[in-house]
Amino acid sequence: MAGQSSWILLCVVILSVGVTTRSLEDYYGYYDYDEALFRRSNQQQDEKENLEIRMPDVHPVKHDSYFCTSMKVSDADTYIVGYNPHAEMHTAHHMLLFGCEVPASQEKSWNCGDMGVGVCRSGSAEKIMYAWGRNAPVLKLPKDVAFKVGGSTIVKYLVLQVHYGHVDKFLKNPSLKDQSGVTLFTTKQRQKYLAGIFLDANGYGLIPPFKPAWHLDVGCQYDNPAVIHPFAFRVHTHKLGTVVSGYRVRNSKWTLIGKNDPQRPQAFYSIENAPEIERGDYLAARCTYNSMSKKRTTYIGATMKDEMCNFYMMFYYDPTSTNSAPEESCGYMPQQMLNYFPADSNVPLPGSGEKMEMKRDYIEDDACPHCKRTIPLLSVKENWPQGGSQTGELPIKAGQVTAVSLDSKGNVVIFHRSSRAWMGDTFDDHNRLAEKYQSPIIENTVAWLDAETGKILREWGAGKFYLPHGLTVDRDNNLWLTDVGLHQVFKYGPGGSDEALITLGTKLIPGDGWNQFCKPTGVAIDSDGSFFVSDGYCNERVLKYTPSGDRITMAITNAAFPASFPRPHSFNIPHSVSLDVQHNQLYMADRENGRVLVFDSKSGKLLNSLTGFGSRVFAAHYDPADGGLLHVVNGEDGQSTVQGYTFSIAAKKTVQTWRPKEGFTEPHDVASNSQGSAVYVAEIGPNRIWKFVQA
Repeated sequence: MAGQSSWILLCVVILSVGVTTRSLEDYYGYYDYDEALFRRSNQQQDEKENLEIRMPDVHPVKHDSYFCTSMKVSDADTYIVGYNPHAEMHTAHHMLLFGCEVPASQEKSWNCGDMGVGVCRSGSAEKIMYAWGRNAPVLKLPKDVAFKVGGSTIVKYLVLQVHYGHVDKFLKNPSLKDQSGVTLFTTKQRQKYLAGIFLDANGYGLIPPFKPAWHLDVGCQYDNPAVIHPFAFRVHTHKLGTVVSGYRVRNSKWTLIGKNDPQRPQAFYSIENAPEIERGDYLAARCTYNSMSKKRTTYIGATMKDEMCNFYMMFYYDPTSTNSAPEESCGYMPQQMLNYFPADSNVPLPGSGEKMEMKRDYIEDDACPHCKRTIPLLSVKENWPQGGSQTGELPIKAGQVTAVSLDSKGNVVIFHRSSRAWMGDTFDDHNRLAEKYQSPIIENTVAWLDAETGKILREWGAGKFYLPHGLTVDRDNNLWLTDVGLHQVFKYGPGGSDEALITLGTKLIPGDGWNQFCKPTGVAIDSDGSFFVSDGYCNERVLKYTPSGDRITMAITNAAFPASFPRPHSFNIPHSVSLDVQHNQLYMADRENGRVLVFDSKSGKLLNSLTGFGSRVFAAHYDPADGGLLHVVNGEDGQSTVQGYTFSIAAKKTVQTWRPKEGFTEPHDVASNSQGSAVYVAEIGPNRIWKFVQA
C-alpha cells in the first residue's frame, strides 16, 4: 500500500429507496404542483408509461452550483424498470435522482447545494435512486427487476439534482438554458425482484501532493437475511483518480465486484460473473490517486477543487426474503481488514488510458487562493508522556482521564478520576451520587505535564472532587472545573488554590433551577471574564454567567432552535463548550446528536450545525490557527471510526482525521496549543493522554 490517509467509514447505502439523510430547511403546507414540474409522455397500455423529469430551463451562473427540481409520483405502487438520462458535457457534470416524502422547496427549481435548502424537506426521508456521470451510457435493468416508488413506499416525490461544475458556457451565453433530466420507464405491475444501490464512499480523506499512487479505503459488513445480487457498478472521482475497485470479502478471500478507470464516462457498467453477497460478507472499496501534478494537499469534498471516492453497486434481491431494507444493513468493518486489499487493486484494467479519458473543465488551483494553504498532518508524538510504559500512558495512577487544557506557559493540564470510575451504580435513578461514593477522592486529580517531554511537573486536587469531568484553564491560569458527582462548577486560582474562588451549584443535589446543575460537563471563558457552563447530562442547556458568577445573563435551551433548523430540535447531552472570542462564536458538542452546534456568544442565537463526525461527538475545541480550526473527537457508535477531526472554519469542511495507530477507544476531550502545532486528547479508556504534532 503506497499510503493510507486518515479516513472515515461512510457507508451510504441506497435501495429502491437508498440512504436516509436530512435536508436543511423545513417547508410545510407543501402543495401539488406536478404539471409545472415534469412532463409526462407516451402513455402506454397495460399500465406502462414513460415519465420525464427535467430541469426547467435553468441558467447557473456560479461554479459548482447544485439545482433541484421535483415531481410527484403516483399514489399507487410504481415500479421503475429503466432509465434514460438526458445531459451533455457542456451543461451537467453529474445528476442524482432522489426519492423524498416531501421536497425541500415549492419552487420549480431551487438551489440545493452549498447554503441551499437541501433536497428533501428537513425531517423527511431522503433516498438516492439513480446516479449518472457525464456522457454516460443508458443503464439497463435485468428482467423482472425494478425500483419501487409511490404507493406503500415512503417515496412520494422524485427530486432531480444536477451539479453544474464549470459554468463558463452559461456566463458567455446568457440565453443558454439547461434541460438536463432523466426519462423513467415505469409500470404498475409488481416485479419479482427489487433493485437497490449501495454506495461505499470515503467522506473525509485527503491526498498529499507528489504521490503516484495514494489510496483511500472504505468498507462495511453486510447484515441482512436477503441475498443480494450485484448487476452493475459505477465509480466516481475527480481528475486525480486513476483506479476505483470494489470487492466482496468472505472468509478472508477477496472477490472483485468491479474495477474501473474513473476518467472513463462514469456510467453504471455491467458486472460479469458477479458474486452473490450474503449476511456476514464484507464490502470494501479502494480509490487510487496520482497527485504528482499537485503542489498542495487535496481533500475529499463536493467541489471541483476537491476529490471524491465513490463506488456504487447496483443490486437486486427477493423482497420476500427480508423484512428490512438491505441498504440499511451494512455496519462496522474492522480497520485492520482494510490492510489486505489485493496487490492489483490499483492496477488499471486493460484498455484504460487516454482514449477513455473525458475532457474535464476543472477549476485550477489559482481559482481558490485560500486552498493553497496546506494544514500539516497530525501524527502521534511517540514516547510521550515521559515515564509511561508506552505512548500515551501516564507515569501516575490517573484513572479515567476526563479533560485536558493548557496553561499560559503551554503546560498540559489534565483532570482525572484517580481511583474512582463512573460505573453503572455510580448514580441512582434521580441522578444523585450513590451513598458509597459520597466522599471526595483522596488522591490528586489534577496534573501538570511539560508539553515537550510529558514529564509530570506537579499534582493537586486531593480531597476536593467526587467525580471529575470538565477542565478549562483561563489566560490567568485559573482552573475552571466541573464535577458531575457534586453537580457543581468551581473556579480555583492559578496552580490550584486551597479554596475555590467561585463555587456554583448545590453540593450533591441535582436540580434544574437557576442556582443548580445536574451533571455539568464543561466551561468556556470569554475575553471579558464572563463564562459559559454546559449543563449537560440532565438539563440540556448552556448558561452564561457574569465574571463573578453571581448572575446568569443568558440561557441557551431547546427554545433556541428555529423551525427551519435541521432536526432534532433538542440537545442530547451538551458535553463540551469552546469559544472563538474574536468572532463571538460558541461551539457546543451535542454529544448524542453527533453534531457541533454554533451559537452567537453575545445573543445566544443558533447559527449553524456541523456534522459528519459520526453519531456521537464528545468534544470540540476551537483553535485560531490557519483561519480557525475546530478539533473534534467522536465516540464509538458501531459504525463510525473513533478518531479525531480537524475542521476548517474557512473551508467549511473536515480537512484531516487522525488517531493513534492502534486506534482510540474512548476519547473524551481535546485541546490544542496557541500555535495550533500540537493537539492533545484525553481518553477515559484506556486512561491515556495523547499528543499529536504536525508532521
